[in-house]
Amino acid sequence: MKLIKREFYCEPLQRDVRLYIGLPKTYDLSNRRYPVLYMQDGHNVFLKEDSFIGHTWQMLEMYDKHPNLKEIIVVAMDASSKENGRLYEYSPFVFNLKDSDFDGCGGGGDVYLDYLVNHLKPSIDSEFRTLSEQKHTAIMGSSLGGFISIYAGLKYPKTFGKLASLSGSFFVALKEMLESIELADMSNIDLIYMDSGDQEVAGGDSIDYLKSNEIIMKKLVKKIGEDKVVYKVIKGGKHSEVDWSKRLRPIIQSLFD
Repeated sequence: MKLIKREFYCEPLQRDVRLYIGLPKTYDLSNRRYPVLYMQDGHNVFLKEDSFIGHTWQMLEMYDKHPNLKEIIVVAMDASSKENGRLYEYSPFVFNLKDSDFDGCGGGGDVYLDYLVNHLKPSIDSEFRTLSEQKHTAIMGSSLGGFISIYAGLKYPKTFGKLASLSGSFFVALKEMLESIELADMSNIDLIYMDSGDQEVAGGDSIDYLKSNEIIMKKLVKKIGEDKVVYKVIKGGKHSEVDWSKRLRPIIQSLFD
């Protein structure tokens, strides 16, 4: 996979952005068009030197080791480095976390997704040979990035046909997410992948990752049917890029089968 990194000021988000675009090795060898995966926390996807704590999803290494893996274009924008900026952009709802330092954070997810869908995606589709249709477009993230990825499918079901959440932090606004699922038209969604490790904890008296993921999964199954929802409990799974990188290849295989 060939990596392009760009840095620019994003007026809609009011911050500097690092954008990572991964192109298939065959991109320059033909006129083929490719499906696209949009990922959150782009600084953790490709480059160790840009990652939060020195660990990545090992996207480049994975494609080097598995050259026969489905070729896709990966578009990954970094998370905000402002104080609580990531929390603001990755949730449309204000957190309801009593006795937590993060209570009251969030609330800017709709602004973030508006930029992603109405500004970034058209730019990517214009510059690169993408398969731009909904059925060829997936969105994925971990933790709060998983939360906003599922929500993206609720708000923009004609844009994203496949959604993936690893260790989604649904407990931050569980009631609001359940209500959003209830109201959404998800008839166009082809596949939702969700997982959670059995060693992940949220801390305090919050509903933990495993329980909140199970609640959301059951709501989604009721909404669109069990044949469109894949849910896995990862034995020994912890909340880290090291763990998520180990799950990446089969997830991509399932999203772009």
